[in-house]
Amino acid sequence: KDWGLGIRTVVELKKDRRVFLWCKTDRMEHKWSLPSLINDFNLRDDTVVTLLDYSDEDMAWAYSACDVTLGIGTGEGFGFPIFESLACGTPCIHGNDGGAPEHMPKWMLVEPKARRMEGPYNAYRNIYDPYGWAEAVNHIEVRPGLKVELPAYLDWNNLWPRWAEWLKAGVK
Repeated sequence: KDWGLGIRTVVELKKDRRVFLWCKTDRMEHKWSLPSLINDFNLRDDTVVTLLDYSDEDMAWAYSACDVTLGIGTGEGFGFPIFESLACGTPCIHGNDGGAPEHMPKWMLVEPKARRMEGPYNAYRNIYDPYGWAEAVNHIEVRPGLKVELPAYLDWNNLWPRWAEWLKAGVK
């Protein structure tokens, strides 16, 4: 996750509105330090970080309580939180890379500004501008009557029969 991008986006949004940030993660530090980011950008009074596992019902409640989620995974295949958010009617802003964009409305996507090479295998990663992410969030607010939904073909009732057929064919 690009927590630096997420935190900087929140800082931009805070310039003209009240923002409360919920960070759901499995660890406070990895290739980032959430405590340092929250402290360095003065978000201590406006942030809660949870490391707990929640039931599906509690996660649905939490997503539904959000105005927007930020899909800050970089280059991931299919990020479940993105589509969990959409299934709860909450828009998710995401970078235009990885596996998610083909299933998302274009107005939720942010274009990268550049690319960098990282890691021992020289993987290319997109670089995003937090101003562009904040602008995408602002764009949500000017869409009267906005209704966000999970694409119908990803709804479990529609997806399961296709998946079961694929699974059974693979077992043969």
